[in-house]
Amino acid sequence: MSEIGNIGGIRIKGRNFETEQYLPILTVQKKDKATNEMRNCATRVSIIYGENGSGKTTISKAFLKIKGASEDIVLANILDSEQNIVDIRNDLKNIFVFNEEYIDNNLKIKQDGLNTIVILGSQNDVDRQIEKINNEDLNPVNDKISSLYDEKMKYEDSSSKDAPEYYLLQMKSKLKGDENWAGRQRIIKGNKRNESVNDIKYKDFINLSPKMSRDKLIGKFHDLEKELDKLQSDKSYSKLPLLNLNKYISGLKQNMDNLNKLLQQQIPNTRLSEFDKELVQMIKSSSKVNLTETQKILCDSEVNYCPTCLQKIDDIYRKETLKFIEQFLNRNVEKYKVELRNSLMIKVDVDFVVFSGIEGLREIQEAKSSLDNMIDATNQKIQVKIDNPYTSLIINNDILKVLYRFEKCIDYLNDNITKYNENIPDKQSIIEEMSYVNNEIAYYDIINDYKLMNEARIKKDNVNQRYSKLVNEKTKIEGKIAELEEQKKNIKIALDAINFGLEYIFFSKNRLHLEYQNNKYILYTHDKPVTPDNVSVGERNIIALCYFFVSILMDKSEDAYKDPYLIVIDDPISSFDMENRIGIMSYLKYKLSEFLNSNQKTQVVILTHDLQVLFDSEKMINEILGKGILNCKSYQLRKRKLINCNKSSRNGYSRLMNEVYDYANDEDIDDTTIGNEMRKLLESFSTFNYRQSIEKVSIDEDILSKLNERDRLYYKNLMYRLVLHGESHTEERIDTLDDINFSDFISEEEKRRTARDIICFLNALDPIHVLKHLTKQGKKENEIKQNLQSWRDHK
Repeated sequence: MSEIGNIGGIRIKGRNFETEQYLPILTVQKKDKATNEMRNCATRVSIIYGENGSGKTTISKAFLKIKGASEDIVLANILDSEQNIVDIRNDLKNIFVFNEEYIDNNLKIKQDGLNTIVILGSQNDVDRQIEKINNEDLNPVNDKISSLYDEKMKYEDSSSKDAPEYYLLQMKSKLKGDENWAGRQRIIKGNKRNESVNDIKYKDFINLSPKMSRDKLIGKFHDLEKELDKLQSDKSYSKLPLLNLNKYISGLKQNMDNLNKLLQQQIPNTRLSEFDKELVQMIKSSSKVNLTETQKILCDSEVNYCPTCLQKIDDIYRKETLKFIEQFLNRNVEKYKVELRNSLMIKVDVDFVVFSGIEGLREIQEAKSSLDNMIDATNQKIQVKIDNPYTSLIINNDILKVLYRFEKCIDYLNDNITKYNENIPDKQSIIEEMSYVNNEIAYYDIINDYKLMNEARIKKDNVNQRYSKLVNEKTKIEGKIAELEEQKKNIKIALDAINFGLEYIFFSKNRLHLEYQNNKYILYTHDKPVTPDNVSVGERNIIALCYFFVSILMDKSEDAYKDPYLIVIDDPISSFDMENRIGIMSYLKYKLSEFLNSNQKTQVVILTHDLQVLFDSEKMINEILGKGILNCKSYQLRKRKLINCNKSSRNGYSRLMNEVYDYANDEDIDDTTIGNEMRKLLESFSTFNYRQSIEKVSIDEDILSKLNERDRLYYKNLMYRLVLHGESHTEERIDTLDDINFSDFISEEEKRRTARDIICFLNALDPIHVLKHLTKQGKKENEIKQNLQSWRDHK
């Protein structure tokens, strides 16, 4: 549901309103018939009068702020008549503001030969855009593309010095070959072929910063080459490897651990006869019995005598003994024997010759010999156990002590090898240094070509970017032209409505009108084209006002008048529009009556600096809606507050005298305009009373004769000072005081003193005149006389 119709005021901060201020723009008070009490109500039309600089434009901008358009307003909220915030978000599309900003944004006047083109903003300035696109964008882009293509192609030819690829080929050529980087790299690595050079190899060199010249680097490279040759040819310059037997020693320790576990195992015996038991006892009591060897002998039928005791072996003995041995050597025993074999220790083979001359060599050789002897002895015992599993066997741990000593000897030898190697030149470091020197030489060989390539690449990239940008720009431009051509079809409708408004204002069909020709709005006056320098500011404002009302209904249905609108109009008649006042007011009445009579909620705010416009607007609204405060309310904007615009405040002369008097009485009056107010008051007084300007009053003896001699000299000088800071102005329109412009010319302290002098001067010439006007403004006569006397005494 629309909130327009309930709008009572606005809370504002920004520009003229430095602090937050509530303005009851559309609020009036009406007596409630039921309670007989006054209550706030929203009125339909508000007419606000204010001097230039009072804040009228700020108010209009506040409504733009609400629509999200004005950035120099800090705060703007719409409230109802009870000062509750109104949610206006759904009505933003129906709020329209006409002010100078609207004119600047929506109407441009431009010369086209002898014609004046009028460009209207609501259609996205179609005519201006098409003209700009055709004359300033599309044709120049095509010319640039054509000329840039030839320039673009020369950067693509690798045989041209303009092309980056030319310098890339130069760099590759200077890196290849036996005498260049690739050949030197072959020497460093000892390869048969030169190092390969690809398109990005140059990147390895261009960021280097050699500290030596190229010649010195070449010399250094050859010195390093000789040192490398010496290292490669003389083995005494070779570094020795460290003796690393960690894995072997760890294996020995593991073997000893496994062996001790095996020796603790018990081998189960099978059921034995008496004969078998005798054999078992014999085996256990003699470590010389080898069952495996005995089995081999007995299996040989050609052996008839025991090789140990020389007794004859008969067939029964042979058979029973073999049976026993087979039973004795059962599956568990075989498995056990396999594990024993796996526990046999291996001696490591170490070539100690390479360590000749290294301190600790003799000690490690001795330790190695002791370890080997312990390994041999241990392996022999293991073999006995393998041959006779039932034989008890004990192996002591002396081998671990020998192994520990061997480890210490290895550490000692390795420490001495490390010391030895530290005194041997590092072949790898020489190779790395040669490679770095070779790279620095390559830097000198290619750096100039690299810089030239970069310069060429920047130029090429720049040209390519410009070319691509132009092509894309051309595509976009052509797309915009196509879109704008479609929009042209609807322009005629708005044009007819604008011309109707111009005819209504000027009371003439050919006084000023627009014609659409060759995709342009051409401005005609009296059926002839007019140049921009012959178009007045007033005529520009009138065209903008007509377009404003047309734009409200643009792209809407025929019954759009029936929607509620909030229309804000700031200075519809400026100082440039005086000669067309009647026409503009007639047009405003015509358009506003359509909106106000079509929807009872539509509200209008008119702001003006002209009292005559205030009077005319009141009369206009009364004729549209009828009299009554619910239909129309007039305010005066003063000191950033709205006050009721009563009859006395409308008299410009009385109001001026009241303001100058208040300022003289040290009240808070805007001192940025008070200087002009004082001159207006003086000119009004001298014109009405004596038909003389300020200059004439100061020298007219008949007038000055009313003053005593002391005052005559004083006020004559006062008039002279004021005359020096301003020009004489016309006698016309004194009541509304239009078109009188002054600037500040004295300090605040002097301004207040001057204000007192002016009031005293007027009082000296016509005391009744001053009293009547000031009392009319609500001042008390006694206070006025007291102040005047005080000011005269302190001149």
